[in-house]
Amino acid sequence: MQPGVTGCFKGKRDKRDAKIASFHIPVSNISDCASFCPTSAHDDPYFIMLYPDDTFAQQCGCSTMCTLAQVGQTLGRVSDSSCDLLCPSGEQMCGGLDATSTYLAVYSISPLSTSCSEGEITVPLNRATQILCYSALGMNVFQCLFLLYYVKNEMRAFTTKAWIKHLATPFNFQLLTMALSLITVFICLVIETMQLDLVVVQILPFNAFLAATFKSCFLLYSWGRGSAVISSVWSDGLKYFRAFIYGSPILLYSVVIPAAILVNLDETNPQFSVTTGGALFIIDMAGTIAIFAVDFGLLVCFSIHIRRNTRVSATDPVSPRFLRICYYGIAANLLCISAFVLQIYRILTNSEQLKNPLPQYTFDAVMYTIFTAVQGVLLGLKVSLQRQNERETKVKLTVHERAIAIAHGKFDSHASDVGKFASSSA
Repeated sequence: MQPGVTGCFKGKRDKRDAKIASFHIPVSNISDCASFCPTSAHDDPYFIMLYPDDTFAQQCGCSTMCTLAQVGQTLGRVSDSSCDLLCPSGEQMCGGLDATSTYLAVYSISPLSTSCSEGEITVPLNRATQILCYSALGMNVFQCLFLLYYVKNEMRAFTTKAWIKHLATPFNFQLLTMALSLITVFICLVIETMQLDLVVVQILPFNAFLAATFKSCFLLYSWGRGSAVISSVWSDGLKYFRAFIYGSPILLYSVVIPAAILVNLDETNPQFSVTTGGALFIIDMAGTIAIFAVDFGLLVCFSIHIRRNTRVSATDPVSPRFLRICYYGIAANLLCISAFVLQIYRILTNSEQLKNPLPQYTFDAVMYTIFTAVQGVLLGLKVSLQRQNERETKVKLTVHERAIAIAHGKFDSHASDVGKFASSSA
């Protein structure tokens, strides 16, 4: 491939990073540098960089990834006129130099470089993204520990066997699985933002599996909590919701297959790579749209139930329990819908149908942070329902004690504190 102009950049470059090789060699033009890089780097290079040192001697470097910047630093895009030093051959620009900065003339030498956004080139490690990942990771660990502790406190007589059995109930198990999935997802994102030696594409199938696990558990949790509400609002549509909720995980987990193929793909077959990437795009988009439709339907049903104050059945009174589920359900589904809109945008930008100035992991970090908030809402719903059950149990016990007291003639109806027993007369 003939080198193409990417632009002129100002700032630090990382000569110590294994992914960026810099060579103190005399070069007369970009062709000399381009011909030398592939034989010196471990991978096929994306870009070559030409820049002068303090003695105005031309330096040659090549990058085997999208980024050109030092980890933790930024590399700013500047006007092409800033790279005003001609190469020794006098035909092309080889960077620039002033009193405070070095300017890098960057040229692309691989078709892979066309997939690199400007954000990926200039900001390999977005500090805000990394802070967000660590914060969300800590929050998910806290939520996981809180769930384990709360389940223990729900039990009156604690034994390890009974605790595990209680933890394995559907709702508790789904919440725990969602928390563990998010913890592992954020560990993968931290690995990606730190640019460790682990190739990012190698964790792609694992990341896809964890994301599918979280979304599937969320769907099943929503169905378990909200099926009665859906039935009260749209009884005929219950079967459609059930079909979508049980069918969506199939699409979500199907993403793992093309992702795993891409990891072990033979790079000598670019056509198969394009086909696999297209299949990944279609399946990922279909799964995201399906779960988006389910969440939007749940949001509508919860809203209608609150507006109509719909009864769960024709005979039962309005249930505060189901109204509580609706309020928390609206909050959780609004968050999920915003996350899925962001995911749809990320899928489109990843397929190069749109361009964005941010790395893909930034979108993922924001999206999974929203899912962390969803997890918090669901834990709040669990605590709220548990406390409501405790209050209802106390009321039932009080009524039962009253009935026993009245039957034995020991209930003082004139006492100021209702429910207290009158002292027996001598």
